[in-house]
Order: sequence, then structure tokens, then C-alpha cells
Amino acid sequence: METMHSIGNAQFMENSEAVKKWENLDDWHHAIGTGPFILKDFVPGVSATLAKNPNYYDHDERYPRTSFPM
Repeated sequence: METMHSIGNAQFMENSEAVKKWENLDDWHHAIGTGPFILKDFVPGVSATLAKNPNYYDHDERYPRTSFPM
């Protein structure tokens, strides 16, 4: 279950299971989510290193040449 939070104009969601497991989600190693990239390294104010998410796309069994985000 996700919880919606606001700080100023920014809004974000936290996964309650992740909060229970790690308590402090400020550590980038605990970043969760979906998308075409996975966060591999993060240096605040300097860089973010991303890698392709191999599980992002799925295929329709009826149309194997068609891929779509999961």
C-alpha cells in the first residue's frame, strides 16, 4: 500500500512495505518503482547512473512481436 505525501508543491508516494523494511527511504539504495531504467549509482548534486531494466517490457503471447510496458 502506498502513502501520498506532500512537501511544498512536490508530491510523492511511499510504499508502506518499504517503510516497514528500511524505515528511512532517504538512502538511494532503497529506491523502488517501475520504469525502463534501474538506478545503479547516485551522487547527490553530481550524477545518477541508470541501467536498462530487463523486466520492463513484456510480450503478448498472441502477438510475440508486440512489446509493452508491464
